Amino acid sequence: MGKGIVYCRDCGKSLREDDFAKHRAQTVDDVPYCTACRPLDRTPPTGSIRKISAPRQPKVPARRPAAAPKSRLPLVLGGAGGGVLLLGILVFALSSGGRKEEAATPPPAKPEDPPALVALEKFASSSQDPEAILLRVDEARGPLRGTPHEARLRRVEQRAIDLRSKREAERSGRLDPFLASIRTIIAEDAEFRRKAEVDGMIRSASDIAGARAGDVRKLELDYQDAFGKAAAAACAAARDEALKLAAQEDFSGAADRIGKVPAAYLATPAGGALPDLRRQYLARNEENEKAARAWIEGESLTVLEKKGDAHPQDMKQFAGAWSQGIQLWWRNAAKGDVLRLEFPSAVGGRRKLHLSMTAAPDYGVFRLSVNGSVVLEQIDLYAPKVASQAEVTCEALLRKGPNELKVEVTGSNPQAKPANHMFGLDYLRIE
Repeated sequence: MGKGIVYCRDCGKSLREDDFAKHRAQTVDDVPYCTACRPLDRTPPTGSIRKISAPRQPKVPARRPAAAPKSRLPLVLGGAGGGVLLLGILVFALSSGGRKEEAATPPPAKPEDPPALVALEKFASSSQDPEAILLRVDEARGPLRGTPHEARLRRVEQRAIDLRSKREAERSGRLDPFLASIRTIIAEDAEFRRKAEVDGMIRSASDIAGARAGDVRKLELDYQDAFGKAAAAACAAARDEALKLAAQEDFSGAADRIGKVPAAYLATPAGGALPDLRRQYLARNEENEKAARAWIEGESLTVLEKKGDAHPQDMKQFAGAWSQGIQLWWRNAAKGDVLRLEFPSAVGGRRKLHLSMTAAPDYGVFRLSVNGSVVLEQIDLYAPKVASQAEVTCEALLRKGPNELKVEVTGSNPQAKPANHMFGLDYLRIE
């Protein structure tokens, strides 16, 4: 059998490959069973019909001579006919014992026995399928009706009925705990992530349900109905939330929201369109990522508001590496003054903002905000000599189109000489 989990045909217990390797399970006619339901037969087969020797005449005890007349009971009952009757009694006694569910051994056929009855009793002695036996009984009933052999037909029929009743009782005893375990999984699996497992267990329960197939079918219909409703609600909520995020051009967030929908829901009609929608959002997000990457020179920014002077400055006279050799230089500002600059963004949403600024002996301490939100509470641009700094990185919520960078003087380093609160921006980079 293949790898994975299968279920016992009778009790529904889950069986793995290791159970078969360690003889805790077996297959019979390509059907899996646990050894509790179908024990392993470790003895060579001997056939399904037992041979019954002719009865021996009982020995007469030496101390009880009065028992001798009883040993001639068959003769009193009618010679050979009495012997046949005794043989029938012995056969009946043997058929009532033996292994569990072992078929009765048919009585020896006599020349006057109808072929249909002989064939029926032979089949019934070797079959464990009560329905098949009862079908054969119905086929033989017509020719035997009203004959002396009808009683034997009824005995075969009754044994089959008893076997069927016993099988149904055993199935019911196995089915109830199996259905209980299915219902427990259903109750604990609110998002139907174990649906494939539950479906397999329900199929196994159907195989052993017998006359209670209706109970299993009802459980299956209720489960599928609950699943359909849950899938429809979850897919609708995911779609609505994704559309709102996409309207804000947060295509990454929209794709992530759809990605959280359980795969089982996406396989339903309610979720059929969501995978394509998610792929569209991922493609749009990739386009936005490429468009969002921007390098903006400080000296190219539009000055919206200033106190003091703000203009480009040639930095080639200083040792260092400034982009294009130029920066935006703000000077003659006092504590509390602000410089408001405008910069463009091709996309909206939360992005990384990298700023390259200048440090010098007379530069100040500043607070930086983007679109009204503080992104750097304090940055000290004092340095013993003029130098270009490494990038400072922060996160900012950008708008598609114009955005505002506000620089506010909050003080100066005690070592700054003089404390001119100057500020220099080489470039900003959006990622």
